[in-house]
Amino acid sequence: MRPRSFVFVVCSPHPRAGVTTTATLLSEYFTWRGLSVEGFDTDPYESAFANRFPDRVEVTDISTIQGQISLFDKLLIFDDKPRIVDVWNRSFQKFFTILQETGFAEEAKRLSIEIVLIYCADELPASLVTAKQISLLWPDMPMIVVANEGAAEFQANINHFLASFPTRLSLHIRELDPQVSRSINKDSFSYAEFLKNPPFDMSIIVRSALRKWLVHVFTQFQRLEQQQVLNSTEYL
Repeated sequence: MRPRSFVFVVCSPHPRAGVTTTATLLSEYFTWRGLSVEGFDTDPYESAFANRFPDRVEVTDISTIQGQISLFDKLLIFDDKPRIVDVWNRSFQKFFTILQETGFAEEAKRLSIEIVLIYCADELPASLVTAKQISLLWPDMPMIVVANEGAAEFQANINHFLASFPTRLSLHIRELDPQVSRSINKDSFSYAEFLKNPPFDMSIIVRSALRKWLVHVFTQFQRLEQQQVLNSTEYL
């Protein structure tokens, strides 16, 4: 099988679904793995993902032709560098309209580039409806549905909720304790570096809680990788 290059599209049609958190964790996971990552932030105003990784994430405004060229042409580069796109909820409709109108998914497939949709869900009915619509339009596009309890509220059982989406692939991000979250609320904080070299000046309680939270997330990434659900033995 020919090697593949991967593009991870992290998105949600709604705000406060954990898109940037998920994109950040995925970027940190690959960094922890020792891989170079290239990212794109489609929010030209606040750009939280780009602020977190100013040296590897580019801000692209896809409401303009220039921004569309800057993003989509770079996503069609075949190499061993994972690319992560943080799709702002206000860019969501535009992003998928461009995919449909340009035949981007088909062109990516021709170039052996795998597009992986990481869909951050919430309990609003439109969340499930939209996921099903995307699945019908691109049935061959792998979809990982995410329940981020730190961003969205979930009344239903998480496993039951995730099972309602049109994919068997899922990621559960537990809510991080507010005290721990406040302790690391800096753009310069690196989860990957924390796992390799925990800071000695950090409370041992905070350190333990953060490690447990991260291991839970990273283990899920590793599980997806080991199951080879993306038809590759090299990447997630």
